[in-house]
Amino acid sequence: MGKKTQHCLLLLLCLSGLFHYSAAFSFWTAKVEISYVNTNNVTVDKICECGVFGRNSPLEQASGIVTLPKGDPKGCGSDPVYNSNNSSLPWIALVKRGNCTFSEKINAAYRQGASAVVVYNLDGTGNSTMHMSHPEGDGIVAIMIGNSQGMEVVNLVKNGIVVQMIIDIGRDHGPWMDTYWLYFLSISFFIVTAASIAYFYSSLQIVSTI
Repeated sequence: MGKKTQHCLLLLLCLSGLFHYSAAFSFWTAKVEISYVNTNNVTVDKICECGVFGRNSPLEQASGIVTLPKGDPKGCGSDPVYNSNNSSLPWIALVKRGNCTFSEKINAAYRQGASAVVVYNLDGTGNSTMHMSHPEGDGIVAIMIGNSQGMEVVNLVKNGIVVQMIIDIGRDHGPWMDTYWLYFLSISFFIVTAASIAYFYSSLQIVSTI
């Protein structure tokens, strides 16, 4: 195999790797529907495509009564206790981001019997979200929603209102442009550029020797 062919193959491998990882970093939005009876005895239904499925979450529908952890709203620790009034009904853990890894939060709720885990973002972040990575917590549906949306539900539950939540699959989107993805793009660009320069430099040397 000639050097020219080898360099072409190297370029193709780099580009194919780039496309492969681009697909791997695509993300799915989640439709989040909540239903509750307010203090005026009126049923309120709200739905939005405002969640993002975690990278390691099954793409499945989940439903249940929203349940908060007792004490620490971030649901950290080996066995946080949840305010589940009726353990026979499916329930969804609603926890705040921070203090421990996403995997730890998800697994802690999963061990207690949650049917899904919803992580809401930090204070001051509005309705922004991120594409959670939780490789050690991949056995349960897990999504992230914005802080404003999360606190709205938290306040309802704290006021004694029973909130039913349904999580459904939204749409597939392109690569999530977070810090890790930008780092990967930079490295990939450097590799492809270096391979291209090496190829053309080698070609020039071959031409000069003819």
